[in-house]
Amino acid sequence: MKVLLVDDDRSTRYLIGRVLTKRFGCEVTEAADGRQALEALSHDRFHLAFLDVQMPVMDGLETLRTLRESPEHSALQVVMLTGERDETIIREILELGVFEYMAKPLNIARLTDRLRRMLRTIIAQRDGAPTDPGWFGQALRRIDAPLLIIEGRTPFRRCFAETFGVNRQVIEAESGVAGMRDIVASNPGVVFIGNDLGVLSEPLLLRRIRSSPAFSHLPRVALADNEEEADGRLIGYDGTLVRTLSPETLLRRMADLMRLGERPGWEVPELPPGCRATALLVCEEVFGTALAAEMMLCDLPGVAPAERVSVTGRIVFSPGGSVRIELACDVGTARRAATNLFGIDARMVQEENVDAAAGQVFELLRTRMAAIYSVAGAFDTPAIQRTSRWNPLSGDEPGVTLCFQAPTREHEFWLTLRPIRTA
Repeated sequence: MKVLLVDDDRSTRYLIGRVLTKRFGCEVTEAADGRQALEALSHDRFHLAFLDVQMPVMDGLETLRTLRESPEHSALQVVMLTGERDETIIREILELGVFEYMAKPLNIARLTDRLRRMLRTIIAQRDGAPTDPGWFGQALRRIDAPLLIIEGRTPFRRCFAETFGVNRQVIEAESGVAGMRDIVASNPGVVFIGNDLGVLSEPLLLRRIRSSPAFSHLPRVALADNEEEADGRLIGYDGTLVRTLSPETLLRRMADLMRLGERPGWEVPELPPGCRATALLVCEEVFGTALAAEMMLCDLPGVAPAERVSVTGRIVFSPGGSVRIELACDVGTARRAATNLFGIDARMVQEENVDAAAGQVFELLRTRMAAIYSVAGAFDTPAIQRTSRWNPLSGDEPGVTLCFQAPTREHEFWLTLRPIRTA
């Protein structure tokens, strides 16, 4: 994958570039300003660009505007690198359209996780793949097409077949030669490729599949022992699956794969432009303030705490529509938020403080989002409740579900933005 990295700060380019090349095997081209970036784009094609906002000669906003006006580069996925808090600039960036943002200064601890998630989504929508969002997840959900696992490790191969063979056909191949034969004979919906494959090794098998006109678009998943190995094998595959002999964990990891590349609802007319990117930008600031800690975006947890505090309200963005916002957090997170927001000793926090803290975080979030967008009408009064269940949006529902987690993984917030019609 070719990545264009544009930033006048050499240390930022080094940090991001090193992770992209060493961890993910990307081919990185660097530029120190927007003019150099446009020059690079005139000579090469890129899958992703990182663009700093504040640069000499030609800044990031002007560069992004030029890209969006260019028929050749208007669809380029752009990640903005910004320390900006000027709401006018933020609004213009979001209206021009960005894939993701990363706040500066960069948090080294979470950089790899952020890049991994971005690259997985880009790969799922790469050139040559079907154009519909979430195509890879749709391929995995097709029960009429068999799954083919080509894996030299018998225990995992058998666990995979027993776990997923309950509801659909699973074909097992223990070598690359047998796997290639089964691809031709069975026309699988998705192929899972491990290692220890004998004469027709994993790199040779992958090359043969990709070079064949009949099978080049066959969805491919790399099997790995850990996240670092999975990152190294990300390029060339549509997804990765970390091995486990636990059926429950395997099912959860498959569910994560099924969500890969989906863009559920951020671009439907009822949601304001750049709604997801706005939420990311605002949440990082608000949640960090509430917990006095850095926050990171992560996959939704498979098992959530038994008790949580949920706050629900609404913002009217236009006369004909509005967005319902639901914020949820576990009680422990709300208690810590109360100590930081209200200056209460942790041992003295009462239940009413917990509810009040959740409501305060919600109000900070809602007012910050309203300041970025032109809001018509008043806010609804938020409702705070204790609940033992909180279900994120499914892939078929319009809206955005985000999970923000402290680096220690001790505290989490969940956020749902759901468009609703009021006309």
